Parts: sequence; structure tokens; C-alpha cells
Amino acid sequence: MIKKIFNKFKRCQLDTYIRVLKNYAKNRPLIFLRDIVGLVVGEKSFEKNHLLSDIELNKWGLHKKRVALVHRLAHLRRKKLEKHINAEDAAFFYTHGYIVKENFLTEAEFKALQSEIATDSFDTREMLQGNTVTRRMSLDAQQLQQTQKIAGFLQKKEWNNLISFVASFKVQPMNYIQVIFSKINQEQPDPQTNFHSDTFYSSAKVWLFLTDVDESTGPFMYVPGSHRADEKRLAWEQHKATQICTQQHTDVLSQRGSFRISPQELQDFGFATPIKFNVKANTLLIADTFGFHARGESEQSAIRAEIWAYARRNPMIPFTFGHYLALPWIKDRAVGLYWHALDILEAQKIKRSPWRKVGKLKVLDPAQITTVEKQNKTHD
Repeated sequence: MIKKIFNKFKRCQLDTYIRVLKNYAKNRPLIFLRDIVGLVVGEKSFEKNHLLSDIELNKWGLHKKRVALVHRLAHLRRKKLEKHINAEDAAFFYTHGYIVKENFLTEAEFKALQSEIATDSFDTREMLQGNTVTRRMSLDAQQLQQTQKIAGFLQKKEWNNLISFVASFKVQPMNYIQVIFSKINQEQPDPQTNFHSDTFYSSAKVWLFLTDVDESTGPFMYVPGSHRADEKRLAWEQHKATQICTQQHTDVLSQRGSFRISPQELQDFGFATPIKFNVKANTLLIADTFGFHARGESEQSAIRAEIWAYARRNPMIPFTFGHYLALPWIKDRAVGLYWHALDILEAQKIKRSPWRKVGKLKVLDPAQITTVEKQNKTHD
């Protein structure tokens, strides 16, 4: 009897969800089709996707179920990639969500790399967020022809295999030199100092620190184990999705799919205490940024420099190979193509690029965009 009632209840629920989908398909067919495709290709924005932000579908657990699915797929892909990295590194990652390797290069290799980076000039863009400037410098094909030490480093098997494992795909990462200028002005705080998850699926971010990092320079922070789609993480994902769907005072970045989590929520849902990466230069750090992370609040105006990369693919793909960025005519040109695409979107008044052109600079040249006024003007 109880089983019959339960089955009837499930059928009633299913009828409700099917009715919701039918209404979307009937009343807004093109938008419905776009939203369905968005779910399949890994769209994360609740603002853009009406299915993700529908309260009835959220009661069913659309977002939570999608999170669980993509992480099962990521685990299967990683198992195929384990053989390319050290077994201890893989075991540490599964537990913590990151891999850290001190003295990644030999002293001679690292000093030669530092010297080449310090003396050369790079095509540069900057973004101002609150009181912090992020500078990114392109490592495209033309630049790499002139900087042999950097080119050699980016071809290292260990570098690429570790990134692929954490990203759960054989990837061609987007490679940059990155410089963080902390507390450059008296604007609002840097939003990257709030703990967050980049997206609902696994992706990799990588730092080879070119300078020492400590409390004064805003160290990277990470919540160990928060990369796992376990019961507490899925419960929090459902909680956050419900907040967004019912418009319960959620911030803009969370609505766009990069969920923010408060210190109180970290405690309430039983997540581990965040750790800070106060590390020496020549330390390699690779993190799954589905896990909660943040940039530490710097104690003073400071500069942090690193070779930085990220890798992200459609999480619904079951196999590890076939990354389009690895195609010969795209590889080592991806950053330039990405920036060019942003410029086109801005020229067509579709979307303003956050990355402003500041010319060719050396790594430790002063930040060019230090106020909102300069950021609004700087773009040629």
C-alpha cells in the first residue's frame, strides 16, 4: 500500500515537471531549445537559462542532479589519466582537490626562466576588480618563438599531464603570465577574496609562482575536500540553487553560476577549514576550482607574479581526448583569438570586455589601470 502511494506521488511529481517543460516548449520554443542545448553543453548561468532558474525544476533537483552527473563523468575520465602522473599526486588530489609541488624546476632552470620573463616585453591586458588589478600577458606563438625558456617550460610533460589530470581531460591550457597588484587604490574590496566555486563542474587553474607568496601578497586559499560532489556538497548546491530560484538576496556572480559561499555556510555545512598557500617561488600549484577557493586579503599594496594557466571543457563529454584548443592552427594562439573575440563583441556593442589593452609591458612595470575611470577609457 505504502509503495503504491509512493509511486503515485512520484508520477504526480513527474507530471508536474513534464508540464513545466511542455509550457516552455509551447510558449517560448526557441528559448526552450536554446536552454536545453545550454544544459547539455555545460551552461552555468541561472540568469541566462530559464530551466536552471525554474523553481519547480529546482525542487526536482535539476541543478543538483546535473552536478552529480558531471562529477561522476569527471571521476571516470581521471581514472583513465592516472597512469600519466605520480600515484601519490593522484591520491593526494582525490582527498584534497589540489596538487602542490615545491621546487618544481631545478634551481638553474627556474633562474633562467625568471631572467627571461623579467627582461622581455609581452602583449598585455589588465582588469580592475575593486582595489586589485589583474594583469595577464599573452604567451602566444610569436612570443614563444622569442622566449625559448618559457616555450620549453610549457612543453614539459609533467606540467601538461598534471593539468590534464586535474581538469579530467587531455587539454591544451590557456597559458599566461599573470601579475596581481593588490590594494592598488581605495575602491571596493576585491570580489575574488570571497570564497567561491568557479562553476558547477571540475576545471583546473595552475600557478607556477615566480615570487614568494605570504600574507602580505594575498595568498591563494582553498577549502580541502570541497571539490568532491559528496552529500554535504550536493546539499549545499541544492540550497544555493533554491536561493537563486527564489531570489533570496543572492549576489550577481552566484546568479551567473559562480556560486559564492559565506564563512558561516562553510561551517554550517561541515566543510574543512580553508588553508593558505604561503609558498616560496618555484612552487607549482594546481587546483580543481569546483572546490571553494579565494584570493587572500593582502595586508598592504603588493605584487604577486606567476605563470598561470587554466583548462576547462564541456563536462558532459565522456571521453578525455579531442580538445579543439590543441588543434595545430589554434594551439599557442588561443589567448590571442580569445582576446580578439572579446574585442569584436565589444565593437558590436554586444558585451563589454573586462580585459583592457595596455600595450607591451614588462612583467613588473607599474599597473596601468588603477581607477574605474582609466578602465573605462583604456581600449584601442
